[in-house]
Amino acid sequence: MSFSEADYKGIIQAWKNAGKSYLSARYGVDLNWEAIDVDNHVVIPYVIKQNDGVNWFIDVLIRPKQTYSITYDPNVQAGYPEIATVVKSGYGENYPVKLEVQGDISRTDNSAYVARFLGWHYDKDEDGEVDADEVFASGYDAFVMPGKNIKLTALWEYPVDYQVEYYLKNPENGKYTIKETETKIGYVGDVATITKTYTGYKWKNTEDATVQANDHKVKVCYDPITYTVNFHAGNQVETQRLTYDKMEALRAYSFNQPGFAFAGWSTDEADGTKEYDDGASVKNLA
Repeated sequence: MSFSEADYKGIIQAWKNAGKSYLSARYGVDLNWEAIDVDNHVVIPYVIKQNDGVNWFIDVLIRPKQTYSITYDPNVQAGYPEIATVVKSGYGENYPVKLEVQGDISRTDNSAYVARFLGWHYDKDEDGEVDADEVFASGYDAFVMPGKNIKLTALWEYPVDYQVEYYLKNPENGKYTIKETETKIGYVGDVATITKTYTGYKWKNTEDATVQANDHKVKVCYDPITYTVNFHAGNQVETQRLTYDKMEALRAYSFNQPGFAFAGWSTDEADGTKEYDDGASVKNLA
C-alpha cells in the first residue's frame, strides 16, 4: 500500500493541531486530509497494517526537517548558587514551546537575601533593552519558536541593604540627634520598614522612605511628647504641661488654704512624703 503527499499533509495537520513537537499516533487513511505545506517536516511511516479487512492504518513519526535550539542563560550574580546553562534543541519553527521552570534563589551565605526570578528575556529586536513583550514567565507554555537558534536570559531582582536611622529631637535645643541605626534588607522601590518606638516620643516623619539602591539611608524623626501634671491641694486642682526629656520648673504654689503652710509636693497621696520643693526643676514625671 502507498501513501500520497496529500495523505502525509493530513497527518502533519493532525500533528500540528495537537501542538506536538513529535507525535506517534495512528491515523486512518480514509480520512479527508487537509492540504498543508510539508516542506519543513518529515513523515516516517513505520507500521502499516490492515484492521478489520476494510480500513488501513499507519503508525508514523513526524519530525521537523530543520530544528533550532534554546539556550537558557542563568545570568546569576556572584554570591548566589551557580545554575548551569541549559541548551534545549529539536524545536521547529513556530513550535509552541514550554519554557524552563525557574524559581527564586537565596544567597549562599545568607538565606535572608532572596533573588526574585522575574522571567526569561528574549531580545527579539536585538536592541539590548528589556521590553515588556520580551519577558516570559517561568514555565510559560505558549512561547512560539522562531526560525533560528535563540538565547533566553534570566532576569533577577536582587535585594539590597539599606539603613534606617532613628533621630530624637532634643527638647532643650530643638535639634535632632541620631539615636541608633538599623540595617535592613529590601528591594528597590520598597517602602522602608519602620520598627522602633521610644518612650516619651512620637513619630514625626520619615524622609526618603522608598528604597532607591544599596546602602540607601532612611531618616525617621521623633518628637518628645508633652504631658500633663496635676497639682492637688484639698479640693483644688491646677495643671501644668511639661515636655518629655526637658528639665522644667514646677509651677509656683498658688492655692489658697487658710491655716496651712505649704511644705512641698508629693506624688504619693497616701504617704505624703515631700518629693519636690515649690518651683523645683523636674524631668520626665510621666
